[in-house]
Amino acid sequence: MRHDKRRFLLAALAGAAISMAGPACAGGYKVLYSFQGGSDGVGPEYTLINIGTTLYGVTQFGGGSTQCSYGCGTVFSLDAASGKEAVLYAFQGGSGPELPSGGLLNVGGVLYGVACCTGTADTGAVFSVNPSTGAESTVYSFNYGNNGHDAGPTGTLILYKGTIYGAAFNGEVFSLDPQTGAESVVHTFRVESNGYVPSGGLHVWNGLLIGETLLGGVDQGFGTVYAVNPQTGNEGVFHSFGYGNDGNEPMASVIDVKGTLYGTAAFSSVLGCGVAYSLNPKTRAEAIVHSFAGGADGCAVETELLRVGNRLYGTALNGGKGNCSGTAAGGCGVVYSLDLDTGEEKILHTFKGGQDGSYPSSGLLNINGTLYGTTSDGGSGHAGTVFAIAP
Repeated sequence: MRHDKRRFLLAALAGAAISMAGPACAGGYKVLYSFQGGSDGVGPEYTLINIGTTLYGVTQFGGGSTQCSYGCGTVFSLDAASGKEAVLYAFQGGSGPELPSGGLLNVGGVLYGVACCTGTADTGAVFSVNPSTGAESTVYSFNYGNNGHDAGPTGTLILYKGTIYGAAFNGEVFSLDPQTGAESVVHTFRVESNGYVPSGGLHVWNGLLIGETLLGGVDQGFGTVYAVNPQTGNEGVFHSFGYGNDGNEPMASVIDVKGTLYGTAAFSSVLGCGVAYSLNPKTRAEAIVHSFAGGADGCAVETELLRVGNRLYGTALNGGKGNCSGTAAGGCGVVYSLDLDTGEEKILHTFKGGQDGSYPSSGLLNINGTLYGTTSDGGSGHAGTVFAIAP
């Protein structure tokens, strides 16, 4: 699972030497920035966003606060042309948000995100950061067990008809007014067969909020794709993942390509390394686009897909031919693409560890044909990278 790789980050923080050699660049792949740890941030995760040519993202650790063992995380900006990075805000912990647990959302020029934890309560919060000033505000703090509210917001927030929507790991879909900070529970997961443990961000299709659960469903509890009506809170299951060639433990958002939903599941019961799947939301028919076999093919597909033309692009956390020890699947991860019609796969980049980066931990962002992403480890500072790749 996503958080299994924290041990590699923590090991890197324990005293790895920093090499200041230049960025890697081969075959259309380039390291734009290597995080140096400490106040600079450690372990960039989740898909980047852009405002113009400036990229914005979060690191899960680092930032310099002593309230968290390895720092409480950061919000950062990066100029896509020059590679110049700046820490916009370093989370301080204490009674405030710490450890970002999803990507960023741009609402009127203000960045919104979620943090898994808040001081000793560990209930999580929605925060905002002004990218011009670096000023942070806690928009809403979750209060576990109070008035039906759960805790542990996860995944990237979405904006739909002026309202922010998100999911909490402990079992709810919520809405939030960005102007007032007023929060409401849209749906609470209570029945195992309907799925539980929401595991990623949401997507709007036909007026419904589409998401994934890590567990639950009617077929041996391997997770679901679900739909929630934001007006009524009614939930329906579009697909329950099962044993066999089907995937299990989906962790990311789905995307919509001409009315068909596409997503990933991190693991699978046969080849073991996950699948990319398609789902007809009207008929509920699911099909496997590609089954990942590990090795050079990639393994542990935890992030959302990106469509560019007739291909889907994504990252696999493990697999490839890189020499990264400590993972059951082996390898340092890959960037891949899939043909929408045939499922034919191409490996665009195999991470080698070291300065090249390792363990790609985000989906991809397309800006004018160049794809941008992050690795949670590796780079010259052994604390993760932002990379660009021309497919």
